Amino acid sequence: IGALFAGLTAQGIRVYSSWGSAETTGMALCGRAPGTLGRPCPYYEVAVTGDGDTGEMKVGGPGVSRGYYGEGDDRDESLSDGWFRTGDLVRLEPGGELQHVGRVGAVVDLAGAQIDMGEFERKLAARSEFEAVLVRRDFRGPTLAVYLVPSREEFDETQVKRAVVEELRFPWLEQGATPPPADQLLAHV
Repeated sequence: IGALFAGLTAQGIRVYSSWGSAETTGMALCGRAPGTLGRPCPYYEVAVTGDGDTGEMKVGGPGVSRGYYGEGDDRDESLSDGWFRTGDLVRLEPGGELQHVGRVGAVVDLAGAQIDMGEFERKLAARSEFEAVLVRRDFRGPTLAVYLVPSREEFDETQVKRAVVEELRFPWLEQGATPPPADQLLAHV
């Protein structure tokens, strides 16, 4: 991202980074530093929960939703106190901008095991095969949605599947059992 940012800036193109979501009713952070999420936009505030300058980002302000349609008084935990708990791990940079460093580990049940989505995403992102990785709970049910940007233009789908399966650490695999075929595991992803 830094090289792209520098290349565009060298061409005289002003590049801004931003962050927003449906829960914040649009862009809540904007900045100029390469690879950052930015700083809070007017009328928004950000808190970083955790130790020191790294932790989960919470966004507050009048644009933050109070809940999801159809939930009534049963508020989603991420919106329960007037702050939107984003699930994004951030680090506050010395210049005041927020750097995205990962996701908070939400745990999902998958093929008889508890999978920490944040840990799974960090493991995939550390692999040289991928430029960018995003792991989310699939909206259609108890499966994971894994979005990958290969680091090379040409990629082998079989190798991508193998890399995903290698990073899925199921307890029954670690006990020496023979793993099912990759396609069977990937039916859950």
